[in-house]
Amino acid sequence: AQFWLAESALRRADTASALAGFRAVVENYPEANKVPDALLKVGFCLAELGEPESAATVYRELSERFPETTAAETARQRLDLR
Repeated sequence: AQFWLAESALRRADTASALAGFRAVVENYPEANKVPDALLKVGFCLAELGEPESAATVYRELSERFPETTAAETARQRLDLR
């Protein structure tokens, strides 16, 4: 549910709240199946908030921790666009 609350905030353009929500998913539910997607969204939020280096760090973490996921593939694509 935490992931979807953060997603809702992101869709409302409340990026700061979305970032906090996605970070909460990663921190509070480290074994959840939504962690790769939450990390990707953390990167999206950071980039949107003008923190591209922090976003890149998160994308690299995602690619290393969950290399076989669709989220990691998207993260690698984002890194190539930098």
